[in-house]
Amino acid sequence: MKAGKVSEAILKRSILKQLNSKNENVILSSAVGEDCSRISVRDEEDIVFSVNPITIPLEEDKIGERAVYRAFNNVIAKGATPVALLVSLLVPTSSNEQSIRTIIKQLDAAAAKLGAQVIGGHTECSRAVNVPIVTVTGVGLAKKDYVACNRKVTANMDIIVTNWIGMDGTLALVANKREELLTRFTEPFLDKVNVFEDYLSIEKEAQVAYDNNAITIHDISEGGILGALWELAEGAKVGLEIDSRKIPIKQETIEICEYFKINPYKLSSMGSTLIVAENGNPIVDAIKKNGKSAEIVGRTTDSKDRVLMIGDERRFLETPQTDELRKVLVF
Repeated sequence: MKAGKVSEAILKRSILKQLNSKNENVILSSAVGEDCSRISVRDEEDIVFSVNPITIPLEEDKIGERAVYRAFNNVIAKGATPVALLVSLLVPTSSNEQSIRTIIKQLDAAAAKLGAQVIGGHTECSRAVNVPIVTVTGVGLAKKDYVACNRKVTANMDIIVTNWIGMDGTLALVANKREELLTRFTEPFLDKVNVFEDYLSIEKEAQVAYDNNAITIHDISEGGILGALWELAEGAKVGLEIDSRKIPIKQETIEICEYFKINPYKLSSMGSTLIVAENGNPIVDAIKKNGKSAEIVGRTTDSKDRVLMIGDERRFLETPQTDELRKVLVF
């Protein structure tokens, strides 16, 4: 494809025609000649936005979904309901129209699952990229009567981790390094990680958590759980005491990270969250009843110390580091 903005024919045929998700709050959406979109907002609601890129090398039939979940997990974590999304898609000039169509259709399908609508964006072929780069701005509506945020977190609250850490990082390692991993692991072992695909959206557990008096939720993504714990504590100005043995992680993630000599606790963990609550037990029970997983891993403290317990050893958390995935994959 030629460098630059895609043609109107491609825009109509492979982008606009693929966008079928709808939301009743959207009153002006994607169209030729329309450079803005419009959302109707009622007096009792606020608009919540989050923008996130996907730069991890992924298959074309995965990147759209991951981009949607990456943006909307942040929106959902703050108690908002997904409404709409704006998309920026940059593809290399080696791409073809079918590649664009595949990414857009997959992105639209993921939006539809969350009840959101694609309302606009930009698609361009560029010599500056060698893999597709998708950036999604997620837009949600939240009730004005409650604002979920870190500043409401105080000392002596439970910290919950949902599902398993390192899920999307493990998926990326298997997808990009499968042949190498097959020199150590069997096909059935690597195929076990496919179950992580069903846990990448946090919609269900977030709703359950807020229904059971969660204070706030923090999405765990790039930088892994250690980065997310630091960000939570820094935002709330509290200390932490976390038992590393209680942090949920699958054996497949542990062994694959050991093979590449990387730290799974600093590995991208889309689909896993930190939930803070005065009493975490009802939330854990409710999440498990709804088919997801959750564990209380520690508590906030009135100290400035952010402590990770490894058996009887106390280690102090560091400021967020570069995601371990970048030690293995170039992106």
